[in-house]
Amino acid sequence: MPGVPGRAGLSDRYSCARLLATPYGARALPLILMTLMPHGTSLVALSIAFGLVDFATVAPTHLIATRHFPTGSLGMIFGLLSMAHQVGSALGSYIPGALHNLTGSHISSLLGCAIALLAAVIDCLVLLPGQETTARHETTDVPQPRSLPADAA
Repeated sequence: MPGVPGRAGLSDRYSCARLLATPYGARALPLILMTLMPHGTSLVALSIAFGLVDFATVAPTHLIATRHFPTGSLGMIFGLLSMAHQVGSALGSYIPGALHNLTGSHISSLLGCAIALLAAVIDCLVLLPGQETTARHETTDVPQPRSLPADAA
């Protein structure tokens, strides 16, 4: 949780793509290190590392969405983001368990997740920068809220 307020404030000032790359990389490193550590130590280290960056991706991800999609579709976009997160959580529980049942080890799951996170870091640093202010400010077909007349109350 400590990452939430820090990232939220930084998201308004700096590149959200670069801000996303940091927690993704910070999540990948402990996963790689877990494959080399004794089991008790690695669980504590992973818990601490993940706790420091847990939810740190929420504010930058939502800000990117508000900059890339029209205001009138943000409810649907945030709903899809939440759904994708839940599907990812379910798969992130099921697949490692299934791989453990097949191999008797968590190493393939840890390394697979680390590779996916490192790919996300590369994606954030290479593909997202420079596209921060596109669709939202250019769309004119979305109805804008109108202010009420002064005597309407």
